[in-house]
This record gives sequence, C-alpha cells and structure tokens, in this order.
Amino acid sequence: METLELEKIEHEIITIVKKVCEQQNINEEVNVEFCPGKFIMSQVLVSIVPEIEIKTGMRIPLECYIFHDNNKNKEQLSIKNAVKKLLKVAKYEQ
Repeated sequence: METLELEKIEHEIITIVKKVCEQQNINEEVNVEFCPGKFIMSQVLVSIVPEIEIKTGMRIPLECYIFHDNNKNKEQLSIKNAVKKLLKVAKYEQ
C-alpha cells in the first residue's frame, strides 16, 4: 500500500469523524491519533461505515468493527490503526 493511498484513506475517515464530532458537540482535535471509540458511541461509528465505504471505495465486512481491536485488551483504535486494520480486512470495489 502506497503512503499516498494510506494518507488519502486517513484523510477521508478524519473528515467523516470530524463531522460526527461536530454534530455531537465533541470538542476534541481529530487527527490520526484520535480514538473515535473513546468519544463516540459504537452505534454511531457503525452507522458511518457505509460513508467510509463510499469515500474510500472499499467494502468492509459486516462483522468487522474497524475502530476496535479484538485482541485480549479490547482496545479502542486510533484512526491510524483503524486504517491499518481496514486495509487488512476490506475489499476494493471494482
């Protein structure tokens, strides 16, 4: 994966998450280190998956919640780490 492509996907997700934060009056700086799951309810984050798919051209499997790690720590992921996870699980739409 090219760095340019990675940065483009990060930018798209940051833009979408910023919009959600504005709608929910969450006054936090949204950048690649921002962990959406610490501030935004998971139901809301799940609801933005279709927009992420449209903006990135990727299809995210239904069972995949990209903002959370399913490891033993069950940690919330930063946007940077969510994009890394997304790139492992998503399929590009042709």
